[in-house]
Parts: sequence; C-alpha cells; structure tokens
Amino acid sequence: MPESEPRLIRGYLQVLAAQLPGPIVEELTDGLTETYRSYRTRGLPADAAAEAAMEEFGSAQEILAGFVRVNPARQAARRLLGL
Repeated sequence: MPESEPRLIRGYLQVLAAQLPGPIVEELTDGLTETYRSYRTRGLPADAAAEAAMEEFGSAQEILAGFVRVNPARQAARRLLGL
C-alpha cells in the first residue's frame, strides 16, 4: 500500500504480514486498497474510508483466526512454537 494510504491501514497490514505468508498479505492488501478507494470515491474522508474498509474485512485477529482454521498445518506449527 502506498505511503499516502492511512496509517491505520498500514498498521493493520503490518499485523497481518507478521503472521501470514507474503502472497496472502499481498492479496489482502489489494482487496483492502480497492475497498478503501471505493469508500473514498463515495466521498468519505481518508480516516473514515480506512475504518469502513477494515470493518468490512474484519479485524486482523479475525483474519488470522480464519487462516488458522482453514490451514491445520499452520495451526499445528503455531502450537509447537507456543504461539
């Protein structure tokens, strides 16, 4: 996401990037950026558009939990590492 995007979204993506594979984060970034821009074109200010986009996607914790649920190998690895 370009540096001009809201700090709120950058922080959200950093949380995801710390725990998910790069290709998944890239896909989430693309979708979140598109959603954010859609809200901006509807006239929402940057911060409100960022909040709306992230609300639509769900919290970072919800996304991480969903990824663990659909990827049992990752779940087992997290248990072994004590995460």
